[in-house]
Amino acid sequence: AGPGAANDTAEVRAERGYLRELGNLVFHTSIVAVLVGVAVGALFGYRGAAIVTQGDGFANVLTQYDEFSSGALFDTDDLPPFSLQLDRMVARFWTEGPQRGAPRLFEASGSYRAGVDGAEKPYEIRVNHPLAVDGTSVFLVGQGYAPVVRVTDAQGDVVFDGAVPFLPADGTYTSNGVIKVPEAQPEQLGFQGFFLPTAVSDGTEEASISAFPGAVNPLLGLFVFHGDLGIDDGLPQSVYVLDKENLEQYKNADGSNFRVSLSPGQEADLPDGGTIEFVDLTLFARFQIASTPLVWLPLGGISIGIVGLVLSLAIRPRRTWVRARRDGSRTVVEVAALDRVPRDDLGTSLDELLERLRSGLGDRTDPQKETR
Repeated sequence: AGPGAANDTAEVRAERGYLRELGNLVFHTSIVAVLVGVAVGALFGYRGAAIVTQGDGFANVLTQYDEFSSGALFDTDDLPPFSLQLDRMVARFWTEGPQRGAPRLFEASGSYRAGVDGAEKPYEIRVNHPLAVDGTSVFLVGQGYAPVVRVTDAQGDVVFDGAVPFLPADGTYTSNGVIKVPEAQPEQLGFQGFFLPTAVSDGTEEASISAFPGAVNPLLGLFVFHGDLGIDDGLPQSVYVLDKENLEQYKNADGSNFRVSLSPGQEADLPDGGTIEFVDLTLFARFQIASTPLVWLPLGGISIGIVGLVLSLAIRPRRTWVRARRDGSRTVVEVAALDRVPRDDLGTSLDELLERLRSGLGDRTDPQKETR
C-alpha cells in the first residue's frame, strides 16, 4: 500500500527508466574527467620539435630542440632521458597519375636508448605511427633535404664540412637554407640560397624552380656574403636565418649578385679565394616530441560520456500505478500512468495493461466503470 492509504485502499506503484538517471550521472561525471585530464596535460605536459639529419642523433635535452613549449608546472629537469640515432630516412612520392608528386611513404628508422644505461633497440617511425619511450611519443611530422657542403677559405683550410638542412617551402620541396662559416679567414662567410630537388628552368638562363619533390635533378643555388656573422656578440641566433647587418654581399663585375649553382659533386670558386663544394645529398627528418600526462583520461571520459548520453536519450522513464479501494459492496480499481518525457504510445501501453488486468481478474470488471 502507498503511504497514507486508508485501510480499505491498496495500491501498487512501479517506475522504469532509472538507467536514464544513471546515464545523466555518467555523462556529467565524464565531462569532469575530460576537463581534469586536459588540465593535467596542459600543466604538466611538454611538446617540442627537432630536425635530425640522416646519420646524426637526438638526445632529449632542452638544447637539442629547435622548438619547445611546456606547461606552467613542468620542470625541464624532468625531461625523461632517452636518445635516438637516425640511420635511414625514406621519402617516396607518386611519380605518375593524378597523385603525381604526392607523398607515398615517409619512414625514419634507426636505434634508440631509453634511460642513461638502456639497451639499444631498433625503431621505425612512420606518419601516425610514433615511437613511444618513457611516456613520451616521438612523431615523424616532416622531412626534407640536407646538402652536404664543404667550404675551403682563402688560406686553403677546410672550415666547414657537413650536412645543412634546407627547409621545404612548397609541395615540390623548393627549399631555403643558410650556411654560416664563422671559422673562415680572413673574414667570416655566410651563404643564403635555395635547393631544388628536380631543377628546371622557367625560361631564364639558370634553373629556378623544382618540378617534382623527389631528388631527380638536384641543384643548390647560393648567394655569398662576407664580414661579421654576429655569432660572437652573445645574442641567440636562428640557424635558419642569416643576420646581414654586418655582412656584405659579393657582386659580379656587372654589379649583379654573385651566385653559385652546384649539382652534387661540383665545386665553385669564391671571389676572394677559397671554394665551396656540393659533396653529397642526404635527408633529414623533423620529429615532434610530446608528452601528455593522463592522456587516456580525456579519451576514456569522452568514450564513457557518449555511452551515458546514449542511455539518457534512449531510455524514457514511465511511472505506473494501480489502486484498489472499497466502494460499498464493490471494489473500484484505478489504473494510471505518467510519462516524465512526452511520448505518443502512453494510451496504447495503458490499454495493454488494462487488458492484462482483465485477464487476471477473469474479466469481472465493468467496462462502464473504467476511468483514466
